[in-house]
Amino acid sequence: MKNIGLVLEGGGMKGLYTAGALEYFMEKNVVIMTKPEGYEKQRNKFSGLAKILYRKYLKIAENLVNHYRFYNETISYMNREEQKDNFYVIQPSVQLPISGIERNKEKLVNLYNLGYIDAQYHYENLLNWIEK
Repeated sequence: MKNIGLVLEGGGMKGLYTAGALEYFMEKNVVIMTKPEGYEKQRNKFSGLAKILYRKYLKIAENLVNHYRFYNETISYMNREEQKDNFYVIQPSVQLPISGIERNKEKLVNLYNLGYIDAQYHYENLLNWIEK
């Protein structure tokens, strides 16, 4: 079996490639997304508040305001790398109406079940891709 590493990222200030995390990537990179294919993050209507709340920390405020851009740049990069067969991307097969701070147990169970089903769907292809 090939040498496989693990890099976790999510909700950070910048995406993986803009933050320099690519130097840690292995030969084969598996990306598990929480949003379906085609999703683009939009500017948060409250992002301007970051400039007020973090006025003493302008770089943090700037990164919060531009977080949607970093996210979308990372997705574009990931898609290009997937086309080159450097990344294997797993995304939800459907978008479930769930918030980032969801507390509805039924919605969370449905999301878990969808993830399990999607993982089963990708299992054989993923193993074959890793062994290439």
